[in-house]
Amino acid sequence: MTDSFVTYRSFHEALKDLPPEQYGKIMFAINEYALNQNEIELSGVEKIVFTLIKPQLDANLKRQENGKYGSLGGRPKKETKNPMGLETKNPMGFEVSENKNPNVNVNLNANENLNLNDDGDGEFKDCEIFEKNENPCDEPKNQPSPPSTLSDSQKNYSRIVFDRFKNAGLPCQKGDFFRFQSCDFRLALQKLRGYGSDDVIAAVDNYISELKNPESYIDKEFSFDAFAGSKTFLNCLPANYRPNNFKKFQKDVPKGSQTEKPRLFKCDKCGRISASWSEKLMKWQCSECGATFD
Repeated sequence: MTDSFVTYRSFHEALKDLPPEQYGKIMFAINEYALNQNEIELSGVEKIVFTLIKPQLDANLKRQENGKYGSLGGRPKKETKNPMGLETKNPMGFEVSENKNPNVNVNLNANENLNLNDDGDGEFKDCEIFEKNENPCDEPKNQPSPPSTLSDSQKNYSRIVFDRFKNAGLPCQKGDFFRFQSCDFRLALQKLRGYGSDDVIAAVDNYISELKNPESYIDKEFSFDAFAGSKTFLNCLPANYRPNNFKKFQKDVPKGSQTEKPRLFKCDKCGRISASWSEKLMKWQCSECGATFD
């Protein structure tokens, strides 16, 4: 039990747009946990937000405990480091910038380092609590971390992208904008560095247009995070986009082979449509990855 605890602006920024009832439940849970170490049972959005904040509360409690122990003339308690073999650096997976003069120009690529967590005790894997079957967020460890909070401009763009994905029937956290913004969009930002926001929106529009085109070979429905890291995204950017590049093509089977009727080929391995007849194998062979077709 303690008489006071530290709160942060990032807590307020994360909660201020929630309905009053949800805001009240989360703030009560934060106060109860920080002051009395009593974890209130929550569900839904309340549980999601509290789970994101809880590691910082634990870190503050640990510092308070060590401070009390040291004030008695003893050394702060020493705990077993990394008992579970987890990475202990940057536990929330948010990027920490040492730049004292950050670029304040707002665009889709901006990463405002309003770090929700300033300590290194424990680890949190992004989006573990969201729908794992729809959009698992298993990010490679060597990739830069997504921003902890979004700027106003980024929030506006997240709404634009969400509306397009939802209207097109694409994966978007089952139509839950809060989850889409917190998971899919936030994770996609780290992959979109260097791309202008207008180009990204245009790529989304081109992608959706090709999905609706029966003559297009694109048939995979990506989440926004997966789309941002795919070759399809690169091909849909305005500088690269050519509608004819996505059209299916027909190729005649050489005489003397299994059939002389035209056939359509799409490689199950790499997803590209680019095949040639191999006289040696007597099969069609993908010119992109070498996979064969009967």
